[in-house]
Amino acid sequence: MLRLSAYLSFLATFSCLTSCASNSTDNCDLSSVTAGQLLGSIDDANWSTSGVSYVWSGSSLMVNAPSAVGYWMSAVLQKDDSAVPIDESLTAEEPLQVTLDSTGATGWITIYPESGSSYTTKSGGGSFSVTLNADDTLSGCFTVDAASGDESLNATGQFI
Repeated sequence: MLRLSAYLSFLATFSCLTSCASNSTDNCDLSSVTAGQLLGSIDDANWSTSGVSYVWSGSSLMVNAPSAVGYWMSAVLQKDDSAVPIDESLTAEEPLQVTLDSTGATGWITIYPESGSSYTTKSGGGSFSVTLNADDTLSGCFTVDAASGDESLNATGQFI
């Protein structure tokens, strides 16, 4: 019984390490991204846009990516993974992780197609990593599953 318990514990840990890593934004590679740009994919189709911007709204941080390849995106980040408000936890040069879930308590991403209903992580989930750079630009990565009714999409991206 002890061997079975140890085996199941090892299997659970290994499963998390292999599947959780694929949804993580810990290895945010920005080497191909320039300031104001977002490079990513929506349902495995390339997604690229320029004019990415951010604005503070109270204690929330909003990141916006203008329309490109039929979609535009708005992210609202309210609290980090430790439940600390973003305006208190986002400091220069320190990456900040926000896990998005259906409660929307830490924030959410909404993806708007050119036509039809918007997709939101409030009906899905994901992760968002963001860093405030010394030059006051933001950079980061995200991986999300967003839904609209019975339809869903997967979006990933890196931005500066």
